[in-house]
Amino acid sequence: MNKPLKMLIGLCAVAFASVAVYSYLSNPVVAIVGDYKITQRDVKYKNLASLVNNPQEMRNLGLEQLIRGYTYAQILKNNEAAITNEVLDKEVERINTHSSDPEMLAKIKNVFGFDTKRFRRVFVLPSYAERAVYSELFLKSPKLREEASKSAENFLQVVRNSPQKINQSAPGKSEKLLSYQVSYKDGLREMNDSKKIEKANPGRRGIAARPLPHLAPKLRPKLDEQRANEAKHWIQDILTTIKPGEIYPKLVEHNQQWLVVQYLGATQDKENTYQFKAAVFSRTDYSSWLDAEIKKVTIQRL
Repeated sequence: MNKPLKMLIGLCAVAFASVAVYSYLSNPVVAIVGDYKITQRDVKYKNLASLVNNPQEMRNLGLEQLIRGYTYAQILKNNEAAITNEVLDKEVERINTHSSDPEMLAKIKNVFGFDTKRFRRVFVLPSYAERAVYSELFLKSPKLREEASKSAENFLQVVRNSPQKINQSAPGKSEKLLSYQVSYKDGLREMNDSKKIEKANPGRRGIAARPLPHLAPKLRPKLDEQRANEAKHWIQDILTTIKPGEIYPKLVEHNQQWLVVQYLGATQDKENTYQFKAAVFSRTDYSSWLDAEIKKVTIQRL
């Protein structure tokens, strides 16, 4: 290699090194969360995007928001659910298609200008990660579902051979023995100890028989349809496939809980109304699980 060529290569190396040093000094890394780096410029853009949603916010919360988002992203990665470019492509498409406030979204995109990579990294990725840890990982993980169902499965095997044992204290994580009624008209309802039917809470006990007064009229037919479908599933697919007194041979997943179900039969005072009792086993507590996962993520503030 001749001398001029060596000098040219040397000058190029120095130039590249200088650019790298300048880039770092002008946009230093301010935090490292697992495998993710957060730069000063990332924080700046996060703060600007937050101001679009809340112009009155004077605090600089961008760094903590990004640390939280990337912590969730690392949890996904640790559990073999890493956020890939393909995942981000789908999330961007979902945001563009289903945004409830397209004008607000346009303003947020305007903050990032032509820097679409930063928009994906600073805005899309953290918000997706926080949602996906629960909806895509915790709720759908075969491993977590299997761990949570072990106690319930063991109890099911015991009571299938001896149905009367469902009234005994269940081992493991069973919290209580509950009584239910279900009908096509009223949906699924939980009963208290006095056998008086309580109005169900849609988030915990099934779909209430009567739509809440504050619901918009256009939503009531949808709620009625959901209630009817739920009742149909319980009556046709579960209860009437076995005889009164028998235990349903499979675990029933309901409202993030596992139920060991004993069919009691049709009620005599109400037409097309069926009764059953269930030993309820809670799945893994989300808060406890999340706290344990967060502790596995290394966070460095620089």
